[in-house]
Amino acid sequence: MKKNILWEATDHPSLEHCVLNYTTHSIEISSVIIGKSKNNIYRLDYSMTLDKKWELKTATINIDSCKLKKKFMVKRSTNGNWFLNNKIAKRFHNCTEIDISLTPFTNSLPINRIGFIKGQDEKIKVIYFDILEGKVKPVMQRYTRLTSSKYRFQNIPNDFEAVIRIDKNGLVNKYPALFKQIKLQ
Repeated sequence: MKKNILWEATDHPSLEHCVLNYTTHSIEISSVIIGKSKNNIYRLDYSMTLDKKWELKTATINIDSCKLKKKFMVKRSTNGNWFLNNKIAKRFHNCTEIDISLTPFTNSLPINRIGFIKGQDEKIKVIYFDILEGKVKPVMQRYTRLTSSKYRFQNIPNDFEAVIRIDKNGLVNKYPALFKQIKLQ
């Protein structure tokens, strides 16, 4: 089964076309984002392989912009070690997810992997890709399930917070002031 998603950034001109391909043993994600932020035109391509429990196995991220051209390859081994560009990355020990700055898709990863019950909150460590700066670092985040379709997202320390809405497939459909899903007819 395939699912096509179209997201629009609401804080700058940007569109993302994301395809999820559900196979017997995995979920394959392929996405392209084209946009403009502060006189910087960019194209971001990313692909991911998740297992059926929404745990990330591999990801490739390519950024091509007026200011930066860079490729990141991320892999998570079966024993939980992370590799960045084929080198073990000990600073990402205990990370459970990745978060890519220009897409709401990566917010769907912990929401689907954890399987929250109402009122549950989880503090997680993620590998954060600040795409336009070309930087990668571990950060702490918190997700709290408010209702069946609403989650509070927080950076820790709490310098940013938003209530994210998801669709029936567990994919972000509204991320206030940043992204919205465009409904396909």
